[in-house]
Amino acid sequence: MNKKSQTDTAPLTSQTQNELIQLLLKKNQENKQKELLKKLLKINSEKKAKYSNCQS
Repeated sequence: MNKKSQTDTAPLTSQTQNELIQLLLKKNQENKQKELLKKLLKINSEKKAKYSNCQS
């Protein structure tokens, strides 16, 4: 068998790796914020519904 020890893609530079890590961290933070916002909106709508039912 004739296996290559290296992949076909060029190795990432340290700077490129750092940029990718920064992008991933930013995306992860955005996703966490979206999930938190969804939870807050859900809680808010539940409270509104509860308040509306009490007013009736």
